[in-house]
Amino acid sequence: MDQNGIDVFTDSFGFGGRIYSNIAVTPGLDLIPAVSFTYITTEGTVKDNFGSSVSESDNSTVVSLALNFGIRNDSGNIFFVTPTISLNEGDTAFFLSLGYVFLTSKQKINSTPFSKPKAGEFEIQRQQPSHLRTTPPTETEREIVGKITKVIGNYAVVKLNPNTQVFEGMRLDVYEPEYLFDLNIPKVCSVNVFKVTTSQAALEIIENDNNGNLQVGQLVVMLNK
Repeated sequence: MDQNGIDVFTDSFGFGGRIYSNIAVTPGLDLIPAVSFTYITTEGTVKDNFGSSVSESDNSTVVSLALNFGIRNDSGNIFFVTPTISLNEGDTAFFLSLGYVFLTSKQKINSTPFSKPKAGEFEIQRQQPSHLRTTPPTETEREIVGKITKVIGNYAVVKLNPNTQVFEGMRLDVYEPEYLFDLNIPKVCSVNVFKVTTSQAALEIIENDNNGNLQVGQLVVMLNK
């Protein structure tokens, strides 16, 4: 062709895509179905030294259906068998490919799966009651949880301060409103919490050595660790 002064030029363009899914049938067998397509357009030109030329173009779309069988042995190596059917403008072709993947390194990963904690699995750390203490509380160990808003005999209702954690069965102390973390001011009495809501708690006197009376406005104090 060079001796006759004939040149041939070819231009082509193509694109494609593939969709697949991995299905674990058993621990040793994976199925990977896949669908792919390819579009190719080609144009060829033949030109001689007299300036004459002839061009011809061709467009084709290829659709392929494949099913990949991945078989894993005890060593972790994987053997692949992939039958594929290719469809191209009325022409059908069948392919069968084989593959083998060798595991070059073995690493066992020890992990504990995440699980939802069961009810009651975690125990809340409670504050130590005052009657179990052997030393008087310091200023930083006392916390005012709220003020008494209602009194009925040996029972009272306290409005809780925001972000105060009070639970049923907790032992609290009651002080007069002048209480400002002064260790010398005696407490009115000790109470037990027998009911808690979002913003209030119900109290009952459990220890009253000072013969003090519950009154509206008194402070309810918690001893922290």
